[in-house]
Amino acid sequence: MIKAPRYHRCCTTVQSEYFVAAIASVLLLATVGSPAPRSLALIILLSLIIAASLLAAIIDWRADATLQASLLEKSTTSMPDYGDVRSRSSRDTEDVEKQDESPYLKMKDTSLVKRPKPEETEDFINEVDVGLRPRRHVVVILFSSGISLFLLLMVRLIAGALHFRGYPPLLDFGPKYGNPSEDAEGNIAFENELNSYGHCIQGVLSSLLSFPAVAGALARVAVCGEANKGIIHSVPRVPIIGLVEALAAIMSCYPTYNFIKRAVFHAGTFATSSFMNNGLEWAIGCILGLSLGMLASAGIRKKIVSGYLLNPKRTRKNLIFREGHDRSLVYGKYDEYPVGECFVWIIFAFQMMIGFFLTFSVYGCAILTGHTWNRCENNSNECLNFDADLAPAFIRYGLVALPALIFFISVMVTHGY
Repeated sequence: MIKAPRYHRCCTTVQSEYFVAAIASVLLLATVGSPAPRSLALIILLSLIIAASLLAAIIDWRADATLQASLLEKSTTSMPDYGDVRSRSSRDTEDVEKQDESPYLKMKDTSLVKRPKPEETEDFINEVDVGLRPRRHVVVILFSSGISLFLLLMVRLIAGALHFRGYPPLLDFGPKYGNPSEDAEGNIAFENELNSYGHCIQGVLSSLLSFPAVAGALARVAVCGEANKGIIHSVPRVPIIGLVEALAAIMSCYPTYNFIKRAVFHAGTFATSSFMNNGLEWAIGCILGLSLGMLASAGIRKKIVSGYLLNPKRTRKNLIFREGHDRSLVYGKYDEYPVGECFVWIIFAFQMMIGFFLTFSVYGCAILTGHTWNRCENNSNECLNFDADLAPAFIRYGLVALPALIFFISVMVTHGY
């Protein structure tokens, strides 16, 4: 009996894809079910997140189904049939007919085709899944920070709607700095201006470019003269992989810049500052980048699986750099190629530095938002959100506990990387 392949995927698994789609679905249903007007940008972005996540899950499922069918076919074609007593010519004629029916039988005499054992296929697909999943420090620092910031700002938007006079369906956080005047400037995400979409694009690139499937594909697209080999078998430009990961880290700088700017100039009214709408634009982009990255990983994985089933030797030769290495699949991780250790450490140190400041910004956002929940500018009492008492305990402590919980879950999920 053929066992199911031993998959150990992370951030490209069907479970992760459903998780991201579920978050977006809940928010989309809440937006659509609310009275008009609604934010068109929010509906479009959440719909894209759901569609990309579910499409990635479907592609993964179809690739697994194809793999299972191949394993079953190999197990049946490798078993000799001693009960067939027909003439050799009639058997040869039927073999030719079967050859046209099956995509995996390429020769008349299947005994001459060197096929990998089912165990070898399982191990190779395992290597593919390990090689295409993002690095652990990227998941723990970048992805968990992006998800935490998204959830924090959604709590501020929804739970504080009455307190701050906001309107969640329009991504309206209420008047800036709690200004009670009728002509007060709004604090609305995704207004029709270039800066709003620029923040979102930065968030998309910060997570999308962190996926090895995306970095590896870009490094192969940049190769001149090998376009006919596609994004699987062409030889990549290794420095581009490192530069793509560095660019992803650079795109993660905006929340840190945004936090420092608001904390310096508007620390007393941080909960009603522009950090809310600008940060949400970046965070929604980060979630969209996650879903697109999972979709790209699923597509690359399917191409690798299909190529391996048709030509195992060529696929392994083009994807494996060192036999016996614990990370034998070489696709989109620069440190698995023959590059200098100095280059590897520079990229890693740069990612960790940016990631540290990003994590610091998320926790700082949680602390300052809870601390300034009821406060006005210049310690006055003339703002919409003023209250002489402290913010509720679930706000002050819950906002800090939320990113800590996401961080803990990411550490546990990536254990054993």
